[in-house]
Amino acid sequence: MRSLALAAIVSLFSVCATSAETSRIDRVEQWLKALLQHELGTDDDPVYAVGSWSARDMRALWIDTSNLLALMRNPRHRSHV
Repeated sequence: MRSLALAAIVSLFSVCATSAETSRIDRVEQWLKALLQHELGTDDDPVYAVGSWSARDMRALWIDTSNLLALMRNPRHRSHV
């Protein structure tokens, strides 16, 4: 089920992406994959991958995931963070 949700989200971002937004969309995809692969309580590769991102990258991820959640909750939502 989680894989299906991930695939749907990645597909949505792929369709909506422009070349200027590709890196941010890729970052959301990387984060989602890391989230699915991470083993709770361990220092595994996903922890180190996400941990290597800059504060700026994390702020952009926060904005992008917040917008994604708002769209998932209400597809007609037009005002984003």
